Amino acid sequence: MKKIAIFGGSGNTGLCAVDAALKKGLAVRALARDPSKFPEDVASKVEIVQGDVLNYDDVKKTVEGVDGAVIVLGTRNDVKPTTMMSEGTKNVLNALKEANIKPVSGCMSSFLFMELDKVTPMLRDLTKDHLRMLDALKASDRDWIAVCPPHIAGTEISWPAIRSLASSGHGMMGVLAASAMSVLWLGRKALKPFTTSESEPSGNYQIKHGSSPGRVISKYDLGFFLVDCLDKPEHYRQMVGIAKPPQA
Repeated sequence: MKKIAIFGGSGNTGLCAVDAALKKGLAVRALARDPSKFPEDVASKVEIVQGDVLNYDDVKKTVEGVDGAVIVLGTRNDVKPTTMMSEGTKNVLNALKEANIKPVSGCMSSFLFMELDKVTPMLRDLTKDHLRMLDALKASDRDWIAVCPPHIAGTEISWPAIRSLASSGHGMMGVLAASAMSVLWLGRKALKPFTTSESEPSGNYQIKHGSSPGRVISKYDLGFFLVDCLDKPEHYRQMVGIAKPPQA
């Protein structure tokens, strides 16, 4: 594998995937509606296609001549109903098929390992679109990997998401969110309930097919795995849970 396409590369986890690919010696082409969201030191090393994942011609241009693709689309804490991620995924899959490119990883959520009615209500609409993404992957004949992380350390979580987690009581996330709500949150700035001091992939994570092995993963390890799994056939056509080992 020499060159990959990354969709959603300007986001928190997307930038980590771009960095991981570059450090792996891969050439990277990234589709972005706003190329200015890439830091200058990254933009100088990446071929950026300005466009929209919902525009098939833009997607087709992005996958031309690559050996694999990473889909790490997100809504930046916007929890309203959407079909952007699933429709974008369908465009990517169709373009990959047309170009005869097989490996593709897609970043979704560990909520996919739960029954939908057990997902915290505010996040159900996003989970529904992740389910549509998963269905699109499963219906394709590509070598897909559905990567389903829990909370991603190093990314920001919005106040509405904190309130939702607190009210849902979803494990440790609920406990931390409830604690966060008990203190003054000056300026309503984004809070990081699971922080990380890491600035690069640690390699300290576990992989499990069909379920989540833990509650948190760093954005650096997640970005690394989204790229690294592309040439790992043991993960093809699998839902993959990824998380740091549980603390004793």
